[in-house]
Amino acid sequence: MPFETFGYDVTRKAPGAVPTLTERSRGDSVPLSPEDPPRIIGAPVHRVDAVDKVTGRARYASDVRLPGLLYAAVARSPVAHAHRSEPELENIRAMPGVVDVIGPAEAHLDGRPLLWYDEDIALFPEIVRYQGDEIAAVAAVSREAAKAAVDAIAPRFRALSHATDIDQALAPDAAVLHGRDNLAAEPKHYARGNVDEALRQAESDSGAVVESEFETQAALHQPLEAHATTAVWHGDQLVVWESTQGIHAVRDRLAEVFGLPQGRVRVICEAVGGGFGAKQVAWKQTVIAALLALRTGRPVQLVLDRRGECLAAGNRNPTRQAVRLAATTSGKLTAIRLSAYVQGGAYTVGGESSNVSGLYQFLYDCPDVRTSQQRVYTNTGPAVAFRAPGYVEGCFALESAMDELARVSGLDPFELRRLNVSQRNPVSGEPWSNPRGLQMCADRAREAFDWDQRDERRHADAPWKRGFGMAVHEWIAAGGGPPASAWIVLNRDASAQLIVGTQDIGTGSATVLVQAVCEILCLDPERVSIRLGDTAAGPYAPTSAGSTTAPTMIPTVRNAAADVRRQLLSAAAAYLDADPGQLVLAANGIADTASGELRLDLPTLMASLKARTIQGHGTRQDNPADVSIRPFGALCAEVLVNRQTGEIRVERIVCAPDCGRIVNRRLADSQVIGGVTQGIGYALTERRIVDPALGVVLNADLEEYLVPTLADVPPIDHAAVDHADTLANPIGVKGLGELPMIPCAPAIANAIRDAVGVRFTRLPITRADVLDALAEREEDV
Repeated sequence: MPFETFGYDVTRKAPGAVPTLTERSRGDSVPLSPEDPPRIIGAPVHRVDAVDKVTGRARYASDVRLPGLLYAAVARSPVAHAHRSEPELENIRAMPGVVDVIGPAEAHLDGRPLLWYDEDIALFPEIVRYQGDEIAAVAAVSREAAKAAVDAIAPRFRALSHATDIDQALAPDAAVLHGRDNLAAEPKHYARGNVDEALRQAESDSGAVVESEFETQAALHQPLEAHATTAVWHGDQLVVWESTQGIHAVRDRLAEVFGLPQGRVRVICEAVGGGFGAKQVAWKQTVIAALLALRTGRPVQLVLDRRGECLAAGNRNPTRQAVRLAATTSGKLTAIRLSAYVQGGAYTVGGESSNVSGLYQFLYDCPDVRTSQQRVYTNTGPAVAFRAPGYVEGCFALESAMDELARVSGLDPFELRRLNVSQRNPVSGEPWSNPRGLQMCADRAREAFDWDQRDERRHADAPWKRGFGMAVHEWIAAGGGPPASAWIVLNRDASAQLIVGTQDIGTGSATVLVQAVCEILCLDPERVSIRLGDTAAGPYAPTSAGSTTAPTMIPTVRNAAADVRRQLLSAAAAYLDADPGQLVLAANGIADTASGELRLDLPTLMASLKARTIQGHGTRQDNPADVSIRPFGALCAEVLVNRQTGEIRVERIVCAPDCGRIVNRRLADSQVIGGVTQGIGYALTERRIVDPALGVVLNADLEEYLVPTLADVPPIDHAAVDHADTLANPIGVKGLGELPMIPCAPAIANAIRDAVGVRFTRLPITRADVLDALAEREEDV
């Protein structure tokens, strides 16, 4: 189907209109503008992998089938903290179907132990530090045989005392996981101004002061596709199919572990069934599969079962945050103070991020800010990045406190935020690349939600109470940046192949990158193929994390396409004996700049070239040094709360994220729906439950760990801002994936506060919490 019959009004003309010469792509680094509107950037193009996904043709790491494939499984510690004996493995080797077994004695290469985590812990440690710690692994001819074998591995455990939460870890007689205490690193301190003096001044001047302590829970990523690896050796070359957010990160880690040049490790990721941050790094299952494949000489596949996924593949950090805010009588913030503890689990995982204090430092124009953040070891699974790590937790506390401050000050919550919007980065002093970004999001959400008419909708039949809440945020990443490269090959038939070293983790990256090629080269999407997710096929690209893939890779691909276009116009000028400046690339070939007359079609031009192809190369330019690139967002929530049963129903969500120019509205809507859905679960139902006496997880599954279902998800309105931030990059795009989740929990909590008059400071907010709080309030009355 040619682009002209797409039917999308991408140029704000009638649907189906043929692109004119004003829609041609011009310039390498000139921003797109209203005077030069995009052809296909912004169009709701279908995913390029949509048919493969819905027909089952898409191949995930666990779908790989190779001759002689073995299946691996991992034996895990059933206890939280203990010395374990050396497992007796000889009887396991003799079990039906078992091909190899590895334990502590086998976890060596060339005489050196295989060490893991930042603490340099043995692959199968003598001291297990959480329920789920690996103790051995088996390769067998079937999954059933492998599972039977690991179930039979039964070392003896000498129990040690354990600490599974922040209170236990900080107790004077706490079990110590590493070193002398459970403080994982030096605390992170930040300060500007004089917070103590500002707080004293607010109290003496009868300013508004609010103070509270907030707690957030451990949440599990629960991707539909568990962590999975299929590994095979070809001589001294290792090939791995991996479910990952970073093929190059996995390649580099495996090369380091096995002592190989990076060029002898190939990592392939054709499709990912969700990661949300947990798949940014190589986990133990990756090296275990590769080690078993090396020892057996056969391909090995290791797919975590759901219990292993819940215990040993990461989680969101639980936190405790003591927050104090002060403001003038008119609502201008004068002091922000945070003291936070962050529960990191038993080990430190590369890629982990728990920047709880970031939002307190960057979001508001406040002269006096002090934050302190301390990471704590506990006998629980290691935490790892999870969709806006640290910011989701911090936003719940900060924006709940801001909501309370608005009530104390007698201000509308939106008005309080407006009074404290910063036009520049409060930490560095640089102006924001979009100084109006936060206010634009707030205004858009307020309008789309009909916030000012909310009292007209407040009525609800007893025993239900209706409430409305909002929250705003910024995000530390999503600006993208180098290094990244892309290659484009324009073939003799004028079709193009894009080759990149990134991966599509389900967000639609492949689709928007194809759109970027089509925009510059005036091609239809059907004429562009893409190859990605293979370290042996494409140049370097960074891990997909922090909502940085689109703002990193789209400008990179755009530059590669511009290189192809430059060569095309140069070749056309030689063919036509014309000045290159008089020619422009158009939808059907090379046209005259002045008249718009088509002078040469692309197949004819390509057929004339001795090289038969044109190859374009692009890299990502540095971000500007004189501005600070941040995305912002605002979200409104409407809830119903049943005073008799404690049930909470989220009735409506309006989300207005600032992701710069929207490249594909269909995919952007999908990201908003997914992020808000996870935010609803985080606010109301999701929590890893650990028995404090036994130290074991009670809901390491998808039956008792409650992710939202279709019945729990209300209408979600993506109130798109769609403002091109051309100071961030020429196309004006910023990241989106993290943004919708950040403000969701505080907006819901603020709506519940509005409905029943009770401030909830701990997540998730459950029915029992509501009933207990209402009963306590009635007793006080």
